[in-house]
Amino acid sequence: MKAKHGKTAWRILRHQLDRPRRHNHRAHVHGVMIKGWIVLLIAIACGCQTHRAAVPDTELKNLTGVVIRKEWTKSMESWNAGGSEYYVLNGVILRPTRAVPFEQFANFDGLAVTCQGKFVAGKPYIPSKDSVEQMPSPSRNPFTGEIDYPIRGSGFEVHAIIPVAKK
Repeated sequence: MKAKHGKTAWRILRHQLDRPRRHNHRAHVHGVMIKGWIVLLIAIACGCQTHRAAVPDTELKNLTGVVIRKEWTKSMESWNAGGSEYYVLNGVILRPTRAVPFEQFANFDGLAVTCQGKFVAGKPYIPSKDSVEQMPSPSRNPFTGEIDYPIRGSGFEVHAIIPVAKK
């Protein structure tokens, strides 16, 4: 198919695709900026950021009770906690943050406290095909027939821990 001035349709299309890069510096800079934003968003979505932003006070919840240290056992709760010793408050696994690291929970073992933070959902743990590690067996959902893998990582992410004054 011949076009105006003897150029083929393919050459015209190619010329139009190259035009922003060749003739419009702003469009080129804009394209580079968009690619940079895409890379940044992917890095943030993948959890590659260097630190997390502070959680606004409106999202924080209070959880009050006695901190209990638990040893590792072959239980679903222990598996969810991460397979080592862990701390619970009212049956909820306490998750450390930068503000309250795991080691700090030991200072409150057996004490009544109020924890400020947020509940976090766990994620299904799917081992690699050649994995030989021990883990709870996946179960089959009787309604859908799909395999439900054990959950790991749920609990209460602690941003502040305050001892409750004795009465």
